[in-house]
Amino acid sequence: MPASEQVRNESETFAVALRKALRAGSLPLDRVCERLALRGVRITPATLSYWQCGRTRPERPESLRALEEVEALLDLPAGSLTALVGPPRPRRRPVAGGDFSAATYRVYGRDSWQEGLLGPRVTRVNRDLAFLLTQESLRLDEHGCIRTVRVHHVVKALRGGAQELGNFCELDGRPFEIVPHCGQLGEVVHGENSGALLRFGFGRKLEAGETAVVDYEILAGCCAAPRPFYLRGIRRVQDVYTLQVHFHPDRVPVRAVTHFQENFTAPRTRVRPVRLDGSGCAHLYRAKCPPGVHGLSWN
Repeated sequence: MPASEQVRNESETFAVALRKALRAGSLPLDRVCERLALRGVRITPATLSYWQCGRTRPERPESLRALEEVEALLDLPAGSLTALVGPPRPRRRPVAGGDFSAATYRVYGRDSWQEGLLGPRVTRVNRDLAFLLTQESLRLDEHGCIRTVRVHHVVKALRGGAQELGNFCELDGRPFEIVPHCGQLGEVVHGENSGALLRFGFGRKLEAGETAVVDYEILAGCCAAPRPFYLRGIRRVQDVYTLQVHFHPDRVPVRAVTHFQENFTAPRTRVRPVRLDGSGCAHLYRAKCPPGVHGLSWN
């Protein structure tokens, strides 16, 4: 069925209509972005992914202009997607609380799904913690879906009283299971879309300068459309961040790159090619990791 028919037959939300149109167009997100770039429109696969999952939506003039080009690229009737976006949502003012509050909005963006999940409390997540080390290890299946994510954090209390760590998780609405290896799994806060906040307790209140370790694994179900990237948002300078991506032998990418973004919807910069090792693994390493969004993409 042509993509235009796919949209005309749906009286659904913008996110659903965009997702179905992209699937009908049979183009991976990175290819869509490449073709949009040839039309003079810069947009990242992450932005398209957030739009089609309902985490964010295009509201700024440049985003709406990009959406118009998406309609043209997918051979959709003009306005078929933009008409579903709706009026701009009211802007919230940042919550007082210093640089960390500002960094939260700077990295996640205004009206992010993280803010939608917690409201102003989003600025309080991990406010009293410094991340000394974060290690993430992903395993993909033969379809390119991320099936397991192993996460290891070492944190230090900036002041006395910190007793939990929060980690935002997004798996495109798939069912998932959390297996804690170190730290006590507490509340899992699910959003209306596909994001969630995982809370892990230390079992005590930390003293200022005291360290703690949280280690856990996410076991995810099958996905409908694999995302060829993984991103980690960092709001405060971190000593070390590493990311390993283990590809299935039947689906080893021809190219992988690391990159940086000022926030989740900003253009990618510092793009560097990555060579896979003999086991089909690519990795990213950052020392004195600055605030922003660090990621690895493949195709």
